[in-house]
Amino acid sequence: MKVTRRGAGVCAFVVMAVGLMGSPGMGAGKDGSADEATATARVASTTADVGKETKNNLSGAAVAGGATPEAVPEAAPAAAPQAAAPRSEVPGITYGFDERFRFEGYNNADFNTLKHDRLNQIRTRLRPYADFNFGEYLEGYVRLGWEGVKRFSDPGYPVPAGAGETSSPFTAGELWFDNAYLTLKKVPGVDGLSMQAGRFEIAKGDGWLFSDPSALDGSRAGYDNAFDMTYRRGNAKIELIGIDNPKYDEFFPVWNKQPIVDPNNPCNNGTIKNYVPGLAETGKQLQEWNQEAIGLYYTNREWKSTDLEAYTFFNKSYGDLRKPTYYLYLPDRHYALFGGRLVHRLKKVSGLSVTAEFAYENGTEDSMKAGVPNFDLSAWGGFAYAKKRFAVKFNPYVTAGFWALSGQDPNSRTVGNFEPLFERSTNMSLTGDAPSWSEFYVYSQGYEEGSYFWTNLKMAQAEAGFTPVKWLTLVGGYAHLDAMQPYAVNPYHAKGSVNPAEPAAGVFGNGLGRGQLVKARAIYKFTASVQGHVSLEKFFPGDFYQPTNSGYWFRSEIVYRFKGFVGFGK
Repeated sequence: MKVTRRGAGVCAFVVMAVGLMGSPGMGAGKDGSADEATATARVASTTADVGKETKNNLSGAAVAGGATPEAVPEAAPAAAPQAAAPRSEVPGITYGFDERFRFEGYNNADFNTLKHDRLNQIRTRLRPYADFNFGEYLEGYVRLGWEGVKRFSDPGYPVPAGAGETSSPFTAGELWFDNAYLTLKKVPGVDGLSMQAGRFEIAKGDGWLFSDPSALDGSRAGYDNAFDMTYRRGNAKIELIGIDNPKYDEFFPVWNKQPIVDPNNPCNNGTIKNYVPGLAETGKQLQEWNQEAIGLYYTNREWKSTDLEAYTFFNKSYGDLRKPTYYLYLPDRHYALFGGRLVHRLKKVSGLSVTAEFAYENGTEDSMKAGVPNFDLSAWGGFAYAKKRFAVKFNPYVTAGFWALSGQDPNSRTVGNFEPLFERSTNMSLTGDAPSWSEFYVYSQGYEEGSYFWTNLKMAQAEAGFTPVKWLTLVGGYAHLDAMQPYAVNPYHAKGSVNPAEPAAGVFGNGLGRGQLVKARAIYKFTASVQGHVSLEKFFPGDFYQPTNSGYWFRSEIVYRFKGFVGFGK
């Protein structure tokens, strides 16, 4: 474990919370004032990683507190979480685990049938946890995570022409702290104030900017290292949120660390390709750069038919591990983000709601070279969709909308690619509470800014689903994807700039048509403890790429959960 100044704030919070535990008069306070965010976050975090894949080849417990309810299905959306029932404040320890089994595979993420990139694998993840509830004021939560992987077809091994597919050895994987935090549910003398600090998931809205920040750890985790100070009044709240997510885990011990490079098993490589040797560390690399942010997030649920959210954050991304001469390397950058989200439920049309969100980024990208002016950064993103649920047999629904993310103008020195802040995932919603994006297409994004980096996009899509029997929901969808701009490297790599670089020839075309996506899912929940899904996607690329061979993605999953409780004696 590397102890750095990063942990100072968390340590200070722990000391303060433990001290407050023994303070006189701790029994006072209003019932229910402890954290609607706790309940909301719980539901979201259970499946914040449902859509995430093996990102390095190209959840969780609670957002703002508490243990995951066993009755929440793995297929529950990371987006638009619904508040759970209020928890009992009986002091005690809630303990348990969840175990997830996945078979998944894809082929042709580069849309080129002449290159070997077929992958088939089984992933097994185990997460034991303990939730320590000390009463109405203080709660602590710890969850460990472990995931093992066995690939039956591994593109990391070179395959001679005409030879069969190559499997890789079983990868035992790391054991890590997946969640570890303290929640001060009330502050004596300050009604409506709560605080949380440590490692936990943060999911906001549809998960568009806040849901899963780590792009390189696969679907194993989706946490932030953060603090969240919340002031609540009525059905409105404002949060001061600070986040510090380094490239490697610097806050907690990690056991069985992955090597930087495993010469005998590419699946066990801990660090991405094209890295600077002096910057690489043992252990699983979580993202390409360090990321820190602080800001305010306002949520208003005062109105019966309309929900409003507004936010502003200052973000700093720095220390990209990749070689500056590599075309995907991104220089240090900082920017301010301003945005808002609106959900309106139409009174005259039962079951119909409209959701819209927009964000703007403005800042600077460092030229990383003395005497060369820095680059301006100006980017934006937004979406709007409508969802209609029908109060008839089988509970059918349909949702449709349009998404737009700014792209890099090839002729501009201003950085224009939208950055998805703390969302490096698939933007997936397996229940249809928010329209899904894609689990396959994120592999192809590895050739642009980086894996799971949604940017330079125009996307229209529709999705529909129904529940023929209580335990099964069927979903189908279609999306048409275009680019705002033809592919262009970051201005740092443009011709005549600081470090000119281009992707390999034969990847990108000159058009704007990204392609078409067809997807289908079956979501099943046999009991409160056993659930899962089967998902299939087929993508047909357009002229944004040079090769135009279609690709596919498939997953089958089942999850088992167990929970128990032991009360503290009087």
